[in-house]
Amino acid sequence: MLLSKFVVDSLTRNVARLTVPAYGPYSSQPSNVYLVGSGSDRLLIDAGNGHPGLAGALEAHLQIQKARLSAILLTHSHSGHMGGISDIMSLYSSQPPIIHKIKLDGFDSDALTISMRNIQSKECISTLDKSVQISAICTPGHTADHASFWLASEGILFSGDAIENRSTVVMDNAHAVFQDLTSYSRSLSHIQRLAPSLIFPSHGDVVQNPFNHIENAIDRQSRISNQIEHIVRSAPGEAAITTKDIITAFSASYRNGLDMSSSNLTKFATDEFCIAGTIRQHILALECRGILKRQPTIFDPTKRTKNGMDPTKIKGPGGLTMDRIFGHVQASRRMDWEADKSNRNKTTDYMHDRIQNRVSTHPIHANVDLSYDVFWKCK
Repeated sequence: MLLSKFVVDSLTRNVARLTVPAYGPYSSQPSNVYLVGSGSDRLLIDAGNGHPGLAGALEAHLQIQKARLSAILLTHSHSGHMGGISDIMSLYSSQPPIIHKIKLDGFDSDALTISMRNIQSKECISTLDKSVQISAICTPGHTADHASFWLASEGILFSGDAIENRSTVVMDNAHAVFQDLTSYSRSLSHIQRLAPSLIFPSHGDVVQNPFNHIENAIDRQSRISNQIEHIVRSAPGEAAITTKDIITAFSASYRNGLDMSSSNLTKFATDEFCIAGTIRQHILALECRGILKRQPTIFDPTKRTKNGMDPTKIKGPGGLTMDRIFGHVQASRRMDWEADKSNRNKTTDYMHDRIQNRVSTHPIHANVDLSYDVFWKCK
C-alpha cells in the first residue's frame, strides 16, 4: 500500500511496516516503524525521524484498518526514533496512546512535552483486546537505554538499532554503531540465544536468517579487534603507538579499497569520522579485556621534525621558531575550516556539514572518552 511518500507493507497477520523516507541531517536512508495488532487497536514501535508526513500517513492507514493507536513503544532516545512523537500525539485530543520506554538514569524525560511510562526488561505490553502481547528486552550497546521488543507468539524481534540490515558508511558493515562495545556484544549474544525466527529492524529489510546475521556481526567486530591488536603489536621496535596512529593505520587499509573520485570525497570524510569513533570503542574494550595497556605519555618535541632537531629552536621566516610557525598554521587551518560557507567549494562545504550534522544529531562517534594522544602497547 502506498500512502503518499510512505509505503505500508503487511509483513504478518499482526504486523505492518511503514517505511519513513529519510528526513533530517543525520538520516540518509529510510527508517521503519511497525504497527502491531489486528483488532481495534495497534501498538506502534518507534515514532520515526520527525518527517512531517508520518502522522498523516499513520492516521490514514489506521482509518483504513478501522483501528486506533493505543501505545507507542520506543527502542531508544535518539531523535531518529522518537522525533515524530509530538506530531503523532497531536492526532489524539482524547485517549492519547501511552508511550513506553526503558528507563535510563540521567535521561530527563521532564524536558519533553509529553509523558512516558518507564518499563522494565521482560515487562509485557498488550493491545487493549489482549490479542497481541509484546515484551521488552534490554539490548544496550547502541545506546545505554536501548530496548528491543519480542513478539513471542510469532518468534519476531523488533530490534531497533541493535541489529540493522542495510549498507552503512561505517566500514561497509551494518553492526558498527554503538556507544559501548562490551554491552553491544552481550546484547548480540542475548538476541542469538533468544533464537528469533525473523528480525524486524529499524533500518533495512527483514532479517530472514537471524542466527547467521548475528554471527556475521559478532565475527566482524572480532576481526576489527584482531586487526587493532595486530597494528599495535606490529609497531616498529615494539614501541608504544598512539590512538591516532592506530586509527590512521586502520583507515589506510580502508582507504585503499575506495574509489577516491570527487563524488566519494564526502563519503570518505564521513567514514573517516565514524571509523575514528568505532576504533576508539574497540581500543577501550581491548583495554578492559587486558589486551592493550596505556603507556605513560612523555612529550618529545624533537619528534616533530624529521632531522631530530628541536622545533622550539629552529628559526624560519621572520625569525619565528618552527614551533610557533606550526602553531600559527594550525590556527589558520581552524579559521579556514570555520570560515563562511560561501568561501568553501561545494565538496568541502558538504563534507564539513555532513560531519557536523552527524555530531549534533547522532553523537556516538564523537562522544568517546578516549584521547587521540594516549599511547598503547600490548600486554
